[in-house]
Amino acid sequence: MQRRVMFAASFAKTMTGSRTHKLAAARSRILLLRMSRSKNRDLHPGTEPHAGASKISRDRYFSRYSLRFLDSDLEDQFWTARFGSDLRQLRFSLVVAIAVNVGFLALELFVLNENLYLVALLRLVGCALVFAVALAATFTDFGKQHLTALAVLTMAIFSLSYTAINGMSDAPDIYISGYILAILFTLYFVPLGFRNTSSLAIAMTLLFATLVPFTRAIAPSALLIIYAQFLAALVMGIVALYWLERLQRRNFVNLRRIGDERGRYRVLLNQILPTEIVERLEKGEGEIADEFAESTVLFADIVGFTAVSERHKPAEVLALLNRIFRSFDALAAGHEVEKIKTNGDAYMAAGGLPQIRPGHCEAIAGLALDMMQAVTDIRWPDGTPVSLRIGIHTGPLIAGVIGKSRFAYDLWGDTVNTASRMESHSSNGRIQVSDSVRAVLGDAFTFDPHGTIDVKGKGPMKTWFLTGRSDGGTGNRH
Repeated sequence: MQRRVMFAASFAKTMTGSRTHKLAAARSRILLLRMSRSKNRDLHPGTEPHAGASKISRDRYFSRYSLRFLDSDLEDQFWTARFGSDLRQLRFSLVVAIAVNVGFLALELFVLNENLYLVALLRLVGCALVFAVALAATFTDFGKQHLTALAVLTMAIFSLSYTAINGMSDAPDIYISGYILAILFTLYFVPLGFRNTSSLAIAMTLLFATLVPFTRAIAPSALLIIYAQFLAALVMGIVALYWLERLQRRNFVNLRRIGDERGRYRVLLNQILPTEIVERLEKGEGEIADEFAESTVLFADIVGFTAVSERHKPAEVLALLNRIFRSFDALAAGHEVEKIKTNGDAYMAAGGLPQIRPGHCEAIAGLALDMMQAVTDIRWPDGTPVSLRIGIHTGPLIAGVIGKSRFAYDLWGDTVNTASRMESHSSNGRIQVSDSVRAVLGDAFTFDPHGTIDVKGKGPMKTWFLTGRSDGGTGNRH
């Protein structure tokens, strides 16, 4: 567990260098929370993860002997992820095999005397050319779809050719031991998975060991030593292959776990920040501050919230706020505007950012009408109806990410202050808008004049009450 926590801290530190401190801190907290839950499960081994938990979070995720994942889908994903690297490894291995066989041919021209030309033909055609054909096949769709069969056929032909070379030449007995290179080559360079590669190496060795005594005379003691060498090479190679693939599968699972955590952290950030802002932070932007020539800001406030909330239990107050604000969140998403924040019983949203879009004022107006409609059926537990005050203003503003440990996407400027004044100077159950909003919306919406009011910090302002859409609808639905 301590190593996991150290990993989480190290991971956060690494991410800090490439992105922002904010992203690294959020990711670290998520990882540490995940690790603590894992520790609790370790302390209580009788408990199982909930039904929706990922299968890769369990301790036993692959077979101890075959190394295959217990989840067939995970097994398929493992091989799909490895296919590209395995294909490159197989091609490299075949190039090495061709070079090695050509090199041995040059050596045999100086060492061997009997049937030299026939041995050379077998070395070139039965070995080097077979590997070359197999290499070419890996570039075809058929070869890519049948890599296992291709590898088995290639190594079988090579084994038969090498057996023939030893049978018809005057090579010394020690030459037979050279087949150990073929065994190790198969185990370390042919990427078919532990079970398939081990089976292929064993089958090749049995084939070669069975045929060799029938192709040449060899003393039983020498043959026994050679067989012992083959067995030692198989055991050492298979053990090494087992632990190598076991490590690869564990790394695959760990990367999947990190990917899951990244997904969770991304969801968390998208709940805190706009998606476009998250993408910019992930690309390495340290400070985000954008100026918008025109955006529309909405403030909404629950009328009489403080007085009514004092008559109710905290859980009842929280339940009511959650019901109201969740409905507002859904409406904001439907109108394609951005929820900025909530502050107590106040709700703030804006249109035309973080990406500039036309029709943002109409979208905010439609949202305001829908918010008024949404609370008509909501009442406090004592029966008191919920009433809103809403204010809207449009104009230039600045938007950006503020803070470090508890960062947020926020807005600044006179437009924001004026929208707040529109809400605070509004009447219960009404949507007050500035004259600039009235001008932008034109005849698409209906209004009641509110006259000129004295706005703190602004002076006299002509305002209107938004009452509905001209076509009788309740909002702008894109």
